Amino acid sequence: MFRAVRELLATCGPTLLVVEDLHWADEGTTDLLHFLVSQPADNMCVVATYRPEESASLPLTGAHRQGPGTTSAVIRLAPLDEGHVGRLTAALVGEQDVSADFAGRLFRRTAGIPFAIEETLHALRDPAGAVRATGSAAERLLDNLEVPTLLRQAMADRLDRLSPAAVRVAQATAVLAVPASAALIMAVADLPAAETDDGIVQALRAGVLVEASTNRYGFRHALARQAVYDALDGPYRRGLHAPGRPRCCGPGRRYRTSRSPTTCGPPSRLASGSAPPRARRWSRTTVATRRWPASCCWS
Repeated sequence: MFRAVRELLATCGPTLLVVEDLHWADEGTTDLLHFLVSQPADNMCVVATYRPEESASLPLTGAHRQGPGTTSAVIRLAPLDEGHVGRLTAALVGEQDVSADFAGRLFRRTAGIPFAIEETLHALRDPAGAVRATGSAAERLLDNLEVPTLLRQAMADRLDRLSPAAVRVAQATAVLAVPASAALIMAVADLPAAETDDGIVQALRAGVLVEASTNRYGFRHALARQAVYDALDGPYRRGLHAPGRPRCCGPGRRYRTSRSPTTCGPPSRLASGSAPPRARRWSRTTVATRRWPASCCWS
């Protein structure tokens, strides 16, 4: 059958075969494409799009990239910038009057990923009207929107391929809400250091997490983080929140943790740098993601 497909393509003369979203292809499709790439018809060119984090077994990557008598090139596409997000939005909804506020908020929510942009726009009740929203109205429209179904499913599929420890790492990172160090993720996930490091590596390779800055790990965009967070059952979510939960002990009071006794005051001291170095070090990310009363301190 594969040979018959190749012979059919050969009779068409110069041929461009385009395959989009190859990472979603079934086994039969990838086997056929592998055959066509390894034994190509004359004057045939193949263009395939795929997600690099899901490309390990695809026929155009790794050991399959070079076939006899063929050449190949990988073109890595960067996310869209804010201006291109506005232009894509206008094209998708058929509305040229896209406000800068809406485009900017959509860019920050999706990190310029076209798939996330398209699914977010589809999830809006009135996309043509929504894209004209400005200021806080644009923020409310997008921030209150549930994660689109396909984005949820895409993240669930990636999590299914991870080990339990790696899933725990992703869930802990979702609870933290901002990029965090391995040490802080380990504390929230309540995992040994080795399992935490292995889980982070797995999550990075699967495209669940990204290294946002040096040794700081988070999600590529807010919708990915929200999809993981929303999937947590209430009691399980509370359990993940517990390690970073403050103990209300009053300003300036001493408390003891498993690390050492520390004197600290309200969160403002941690943010300003006037708290003891150990308290600042372990609370740098927590203070950015929690809004607790000023009489609380972190343990």
